[in-house]
Amino acid sequence: MERNTWRTSSRSGSNGQCVEVRDRGTQIDVRDSKAPAAGTLTFAPAAGPPSPPPSRPTAPARNP
Repeated sequence: MERNTWRTSSRSGSNGQCVEVRDRGTQIDVRDSKAPAAGTLTFAPAAGPPSPPPSRPTAPARNP
């Protein structure tokens, strides 16, 4: 992603409900493409891919 440039998110649909994202290096900004002056959400960049949800605990093995 080019830094400090707004682009349409790859997750935006073709139904006109789009968001734009901007990578500023130390943070990621998100805004509504139809109302860019309405405000921006800012997030810290992820340290890596999202973790899978925790698995259910399993019963301990039995010793015969």
